[in-house]
Amino acid sequence: MTIPNAVQIPACSTPQREATAPAPATPGTVATTTENVVDRTAELLGKTVTVRSKPINKLSPSTFTISDQKFFCSQPILVVNATGKPFALPAESGQDIQVTGTVRNFVLADIEREYKLSLQPNQYADYENKPAIVAQSMALAPTPGELTSNPQKYYGKTLAVSGKVDSIKSPNSFTLDENKLIGGEDLLVIHTVPKTSVKEGEKVAVTGVLRQFVIAELDRE
Repeated sequence: MTIPNAVQIPACSTPQREATAPAPATPGTVATTTENVVDRTAELLGKTVTVRSKPINKLSPSTFTISDQKFFCSQPILVVNATGKPFALPAESGQDIQVTGTVRNFVLADIEREYKLSLQPNQYADYENKPAIVAQSMALAPTPGELTSNPQKYYGKTLAVSGKVDSIKSPNSFTLDENKLIGGEDLLVIHTVPKTSVKEGEKVAVTGVLRQFVIAELDRE
């Protein structure tokens, strides 16, 4: 579930870590894993999928591989950045990212022509005619506790965060539970569409920008 876009909410004035969430994902997007993209390629070809995984290898400014390391011998998937904007992979090897894009069989000549890329053929021999994701959006995917324990690292960045709804604060806000990371606190999520309904205990995914919660700034904006 994706929570719609927003940045304003009346609340207490104590500083908190806040994630603001933008527009919902395109209807029909399939949440899956890189393992499924490999094992169920025929079923997923042409479909828009969202995967959370760890980046493995950067091949060029526009391409990199991802893999579900929790699955033994999981085959890396090639990701082609078709957003037209650079995407910086996380420096930490254990940091997940979220990728949303179309599954297709990778053909170097077609990708270069369609997206006006110049790729080195010798780097892509292992990926030719194998499943790849042509990405329309990408974001770092830290846990709520990673954000609240080290927010300076993430301020101003677009993030994709999933977690269990711990507490409904108002029609516009709720917190995501953090019970895995020592020193981590629950994450406050704010959205501007009160009609969006979430329930305590429900697992949700939000995409937005992390900022410090300052009520005066939110009221003004």
